[in-house]
Amino acid sequence: MQQNRLLLIAIAVLAFAGCRREDKTPLNNDYTAAMDNSLAEGMFNDVLKQADDAAADGGLRGMMDGCIDTVRSIPT
Repeated sequence: MQQNRLLLIAIAVLAFAGCRREDKTPLNNDYTAAMDNSLAEGMFNDVLKQADDAAADGGLRGMMDGCIDTVRSIPT
């Protein structure tokens, strides 16, 4: 009897939680697409600025002065 009552409560909770109303206001896809594009463009510009700054400072070569320039593989 206890299991039936528990099962009934669980089903009732799932039924009430699963039957939610959807938002009545639909998404404005034009606005959402414009915001996504703006965010992506801003991130791209940030990465481009970082790459330009690294290239102006000598890039990775400037940080690797103490390292060898090339690595050669010798076949065995």
